[in-house]
Amino acid sequence: MLRTIARGIQVLHQQGIVHGRITLEACGKFEDNEWKVMDLIGMQFIGEALSSMRFSPCAPPEAVQWFDTQVGDEGDADVDLYETIPASCALDIWAFGKLMYEALIGKPLLLSSPDLGFDDDNDDDGDDNHTHNSRTIHELGIWDEDNLRHVINEVEEAAIGTIGADLISHCLCPDPEDRPVSMEEILSHPYWKTCSPSTGRSSGSRPRPSSRTRSSGLRQFEC
Repeated sequence: MLRTIARGIQVLHQQGIVHGRITLEACGKFEDNEWKVMDLIGMQFIGEALSSMRFSPCAPPEAVQWFDTQVGDEGDADVDLYETIPASCALDIWAFGKLMYEALIGKPLLLSSPDLGFDDDNDDDGDDNHTHNSRTIHELGIWDEDNLRHVINEVEEAAIGTIGADLISHCLCPDPEDRPVSMEEILSHPYWKTCSPSTGRSSGSRPRPSSRTRSSGLRQFEC
């Protein structure tokens, strides 16, 4: 499924189009038994303004803006998503890495909320269906190599393998310049030659002890 979705994103990028909302909910299996990218309304050409209403569920770190706060403030309002950002392939590549992680590991990438950009607790009156979850956006805004180390450990512990961890972690680099330059680069990654189509595990991989009981370097995965 993931490889098919990657090919769909590749086709869009080859046409100069950024999807901007690559999530599990935007992927569907059709009667021909093929997985396809859905939710096409709202896509933008590369370089055009992409609204946070579109990208918020898969926003990358560069979509976070910081505000000066007064002494004594709680800090909940010091961070938000930009209303728009330039549509770029790097945004979809981050979103694809997030999709890979969540599909293979089975839990949200950002632990403080499953849905970045939506805060159901503050939306009882229905007046603002896109109230931002400041806590989750803050977590995204400080995304760094410590987060990547956590991702790598979890991917390896799930027996996805070091090759899979390499692909996912590079898609999730905080600096967009450090991510794969294109979906072609992602599709040519050796992970696809070693993974099981049914489980996503690399051949020969086995679950390993928890990272809490061992040490693990990040060097080979640094962005």
